[in-house]
Amino acid sequence: MINIMFHYKFLLFGGGLGNQIFEYYFYLWLRKKYPNIVFLGCYRKASFKAHNGLEISDVFDVDLPNDGGLSGRFISYVLSVLSRIIPSLSMKANTEYSSKYLLINAYQPNLLFYLNEEKIKFRPFKLDEVNRRLLNSIKMESSVSIHVRRGDYLFGQYRDIYFNICTLAYYQKAVDKCKGILESPRFFVFSDDIEWARDVFVGREYEFVSNNIGKNSFIDMFLMSNCKIQIIANSTFSYWAAYLSNSLVKIYPAKWINGIERPNIFPDNWIGL
Repeated sequence: MINIMFHYKFLLFGGGLGNQIFEYYFYLWLRKKYPNIVFLGCYRKASFKAHNGLEISDVFDVDLPNDGGLSGRFISYVLSVLSRIIPSLSMKANTEYSSKYLLINAYQPNLLFYLNEEKIKFRPFKLDEVNRRLLNSIKMESSVSIHVRRGDYLFGQYRDIYFNICTLAYYQKAVDKCKGILESPRFFVFSDDIEWARDVFVGREYEFVSNNIGKNSFIDMFLMSNCKIQIIANSTFSYWAAYLSNSLVKIYPAKWINGIERPNIFPDNWIGL
């Protein structure tokens, strides 16, 4: 077992769909940079319990690392326990990869260079009548997506880290910017607190998308990615809607996390406000 442990590296996956995409891109970079190392996936149910499970493989055409079967899962469990006693076994997020680590947190949201891969593609799926209408409007009109994330950002540690960054002033600046770029823009608002959004974004130019919940939440990412411009929140979910889009204008909050320097994930041609 010890010999296996030192010849294999285990990538710990977790979080929501946006985080899982970051993890997958980091895996692609590792696989290309270190072709002689076997990277195995560690997919603990507890790591996805606050979200919709390991959904990236259902939503996108991806090739995730194998979990190594029963032996691989057992070894990854042993490593996760040992890493609490011997921290040097495990690599935390926001650090560059080193071959000395055995258990690697695959979420590395601070390394733009490893995102230079071919864009992943959505798997084919069927849209219901409401989403077909929305997609048609998005493609036909001067569409702008606005993503507002509140939900978990309002409570506990997440409030201190992420809340009060995407302020009303940020969204107003972004909306004004879009009005200077597109003629008669149509704003499609996506949010986990759509009633709050309705109170804030007032006018006939706004349309509110609230029909995709649970396992269908990914459709919001798909719809946003088809807009002519994306106004994103400090959220990996709308980040990827913009990144995977072919749009020419992508607007993001210049401040991303409270008290921490903005991660290096934004291409130069994106607009920070």
